[in-house]
Amino acid sequence: MPKKTCYMCDLEATSKEHVPPLCIFPEYKDVGLNLRNNLIRVPSCDIHNLHKTKDDEYLLFVLISHFQNNEVCQQQILTKFIRALKRKPHLASLFLKEYRGAIVNGKKTIAYKVDDERFNKSIEHVAKGIFYSHFKQKWVYPFNVVSFAFYKIDDPDFNKYVQNGFIKILESFEKDKAIGANPQVFKYKIHRSYDPDICLILMTFYEGFHVIAASQKV
Repeated sequence: MPKKTCYMCDLEATSKEHVPPLCIFPEYKDVGLNLRNNLIRVPSCDIHNLHKTKDDEYLLFVLISHFQNNEVCQQQILTKFIRALKRKPHLASLFLKEYRGAIVNGKKTIAYKVDDERFNKSIEHVAKGIFYSHFKQKWVYPFNVVSFAFYKIDDPDFNKYVQNGFIKILESFEKDKAIGANPQVFKYKIHRSYDPDICLILMTFYEGFHVIAASQKV
């Protein structure tokens, strides 16, 4: 029997990778709910599992910092994330290299510059893991990542342009079923019916952070 290879590459699989990363899902002791039921796991090599822990932590930080997330996310911040900062105070400076004050819904907060390349790479891992789990085969082509959760503070016209485009893309997912055993944390829709050469995946984290990953065979 041939050995299984990694969902991201052709190296031999040595472990199972959670998709999304396990750290995204709160522990029972933090939220009083079991939100780690039936998590997606895919075969992975060490490079695409054990060696990307810091990227997983960064992805978690970006996701939980969105102001439209649910109460589960807020509890995640007050428990797990605060514990992490107490253990490793330097994490805040690593995540918030460039930031400024901002007003959101009449409340004072901060806006920070997201490392797009790092975030997009992490989301691409999730997208390919979802595809592998869903179709039992690999999607080897790169994904483009778009999210309306990101704003340009000094460019409202650009934000409106992105919002309108994002809404139009969302319309293509209306008839697709949301999948996810723990929808308060993560659910997804995958849309591929109209063209087998195109893959569109809508991911929703904490019921407020929406990301679209799009790819086409080349």
